Amino acid sequence: MYTQAELNSLEDKDYRDSYVDSHVKSSVAYQLQCIRENLGLTQKDFALLVGKPQSVVSRLENTEYGKVTVQTLLDLAHRLDISLIVRFASFTEFLQSYSDVSPERLAVDDYTTSKTKEMSLSTGASCPGSVPSTTQV
Repeated sequence: MYTQAELNSLEDKDYRDSYVDSHVKSSVAYQLQCIRENLGLTQKDFALLVGKPQSVVSRLENTEYGKVTVQTLLDLAHRLDISLIVRFASFTEFLQSYSDVSPERLAVDDYTTSKTKEMSLSTGASCPGSVPSTTQV
């Protein structure tokens, strides 16, 4: 989780602001890269899938970019048939949500895969491992 020194650093407002900025920017970039890689796509092919130029995909996967809009994220979510959650949170909740940024945690199933897993769980069937989505545009 977090060391006491890291938690103590959050007492400083400027540090807190910088910490949130850095984690939000990098998490969006890492998650988009994770989604693309799970689909087995290059940036160029992913760009075609989501209807954006490859240069936009490159910027979105850059952890320093940070100028992504909610509308761009919604556009991506719609094209990928996934959901988007954007909300304000307490620092406790923020720290908990960013404590695990593993590729498994960042992976997202599209609607069809999610429904298939849900049905498998409700019927007692074994749930297969995470399978890359085959969403087509």
